[in-house]
Amino acid sequence: MEYVLFVLYFSFFLCLCALVCLYFSGCQEMTYKHEEACCGDIFWI
Repeated sequence: MEYVLFVLYFSFFLCLCALVCLYFSGCQEMTYKHEEACCGDIFWI
């Protein structure tokens, strides 16, 4: 059970990092599309 929680937290952390990188890169218009793709791809792996 601890492994599952670790994976979920790690995936969420990666998703936040990706959004922050996109935001500071000036891709604010693409943030929503990347957010959906990021979180969706991670949880479907």
